[in-house]
Amino acid sequence: ALKEPKEKFPVDIREILAAASRIVSLVTMAVTVAGSLVVFTGMLILVGAISMTKFQRVYETAVLKTLGATSRFIAVLLVTEYGLLGLVAGAIGSGGGLALSWAINRFVLKLAWHPLPGLAVEGVVVSTLAVAVVGVLASLDVLRRKPLATLRGE
Repeated sequence: ALKEPKEKFPVDIREILAAASRIVSLVTMAVTVAGSLVVFTGMLILVGAISMTKFQRVYETAVLKTLGATSRFIAVLLVTEYGLLGLVAGAIGSGGGLALSWAINRFVLKLAWHPLPGLAVEGVVVSTLAVAVVGVLASLDVLRRKPLATLRGE
């Protein structure tokens, strides 16, 4: 009663897997490029924000040096400040990344979601270190200024 189709369409699994692999690699490349641009833009914004508050930092540093603080102590303060800023930014970014990956897996791809907490922690650590290094490097000239000239300029 069932008729055989006249032509059979052979399915080549290798071609399907190769096409899927190409699509995944293109999506991965797109996400990597977009992420790199976001990180680069974030670093530019950080340097801009440091530049905007430079006068205030120069004045605070002059006052601290007048009160007896060493350049090393002020550098530790800067590393701590920028490190905490990077920690908060990294935690927000990692939390957002986890939430977004959960939502995409659950609602778009309809797949089981398995979080990668190690990757999230790595992102927080890298952002903390990156923001601390960029912040201190952008503030090096603040440490080199003499307090007397700064306070006389007030």
